[in-house]
Amino acid sequence: GREFTVLHEIAHQVWDSLLGDNLKKQWEHIVTSTKNKQNQSPEELFCMAYAAYYCKHPPVIHYHKSWREFIKNLPE
Repeated sequence: GREFTVLHEIAHQVWDSLLGDNLKKQWEHIVTSTKNKQNQSPEELFCMAYAAYYCKHPPVIHYHKSWREFIKNLPE
């Protein structure tokens, strides 16, 4: 639980500092085309996906193949 929460908060910093407009638009396109997504903002869904990608025991609800691919391919 704590690991996911810390990673989620880090993801807000990644969203604000490292993701440019182009990547944010790509993310929004991925999110809108995802079936069974939660009704949250693209930023919140990004943070959930980011935390789920990096934590040891991710919540299944945030597991989407396209979301994981996006996080995996983020520039370092």
